[in-house]
Amino acid sequence: MFKKLLFLGALLISACTKVEDVPLPVTTSNETALNFYEEALVHISQGEWPEGRESFQSALRIDPNFVMANLYGWTNDPVQNRKYRETAIANKDQASEAERIMVEIWQAGREGKSDKRLELAKELVEKYPNSSEAHIELGNMLRQKYNFDESIKSYEKAIEINPDSYDAWQALAQLHIAGGTYIMLPKEQQDKAQGIKYAEELIRIRPMSPGAHQLRANIERQYSNFEEANVIYQKMIDVCNETGSTAKSTALIVSAHTLMFSGQLDNSMKRYDEAIAIAESPQTAHNLKFYKAVANLFENKFYDGLEVLDEMMNDVAETSNSKERVNGNTSQIYWHRMMMHGHNQQKSEAFKSLNQWKKYRKIDLDMDDERDVENHNALNYAMEAWMHTLFGDYDKAKNLLSKHYQILKDREGSGALDNYKGISGMVYVMQGNPKKALEFFDNRIEPANYQYYSYFKALALKADQRVEEANEIFEFIANFNFLSWEAGLTRNLAQKELDS
Repeated sequence: MFKKLLFLGALLISACTKVEDVPLPVTTSNETALNFYEEALVHISQGEWPEGRESFQSALRIDPNFVMANLYGWTNDPVQNRKYRETAIANKDQASEAERIMVEIWQAGREGKSDKRLELAKELVEKYPNSSEAHIELGNMLRQKYNFDESIKSYEKAIEINPDSYDAWQALAQLHIAGGTYIMLPKEQQDKAQGIKYAEELIRIRPMSPGAHQLRANIERQYSNFEEANVIYQKMIDVCNETGSTAKSTALIVSAHTLMFSGQLDNSMKRYDEAIAIAESPQTAHNLKFYKAVANLFENKFYDGLEVLDEMMNDVAETSNSKERVNGNTSQIYWHRMMMHGHNQQKSEAFKSLNQWKKYRKIDLDMDDERDVENHNALNYAMEAWMHTLFGDYDKAKNLLSKHYQILKDREGSGALDNYKGISGMVYVMQGNPKKALEFFDNRIEPANYQYYSYFKALALKADQRVEEANEIFEFIANFNFLSWEAGLTRNLAQKELDS
């Protein structure tokens, strides 16, 4: 049984609003465990993932039944991670109302019930109206449904309660500043000055946060101010050197990206290697190598990218003691091989990699979980349809997309059918039917969040004589200074369309 109820952090009183920021209650049997949990949240929020992982595990060694540490904590072993979540679920009704709601939000997310997640987040705010954390959670759920106006109101309410809420300022910054998998505002609503303001608030609150300096530099890179971006990335490196933060490898990686986008590919490759060399574990080094592989796409160096993937395959067995994790890493390598072969028009190799990707994904599939099986099959259909589209087998692609649609058509969440819409739009563009393609390319297919599908959307707009709209998308993608496979495949193509 839980021995006592502790609260996350000290109660804060805003000098401006005089509103007491009431932290969401966290139930644990040990105050030291709580301290480790709090440390974990700080580390994660500022991009220090290894430190966060270790702090969560330290909390759980002291209190194995700690609900929130089980919910958020992880290891490099997927089996252990599932045990953590199972423990959180089993104990949620013995914890506080806030913890129960947070666990149920996670459960609803796993089940694809976005409406339920939003309903629960609203319940959290109703029960804890003076908690900045509750308003941030609601903002996150609204943001995932692309309800940006209401999401921003929730983040601003959190700041009204607690002007020093790092997480709230960070969420606002990520709406304007590219990086990772942020859900951003549409391009026309992004504002550089706002992004700078929010990032500088982060630095004010935590001047030794690597993530704060990274966001501040990212916005300079976003607007092609590479020299200024590198000055700030160097500050991020200096902070890491001073604190011993493992985020130094991230600092080197983002610096490498900036060198690459400024035309210094050889120097960027050396910097990627520096980052990989200081990775805190074989798994982290493996993850960083994907950046090096994808960076080659921006110079159309498919074979160089494939060579990096070959090196990764040679070392994949050393990435983890978990067989399931090694299988997952192997499947990711094959997915990247499929993507590169497909766009290098190597049909046989692309489909061989597709089949290997399917094989390694299937090994650890829990066949007792019907929903996991459905999601597994839906993604298989979508990726196979994508490959057939790239090689002009449009009837096969449509048949597979129909199967994909039947599985996901009744799912909650505006993003459930994004792959269906994106690939269907590609099929009709490549068949020479731009008007039909545009029926699929809705407002979710937007370049701030989907550079790849948006490129084909722009092709459809151009073919439909909507040149100005097309060029706005091409312009965005051609100047997208962040590394992803989507931008790697489309950035140069978009520039060619602008030059044509």
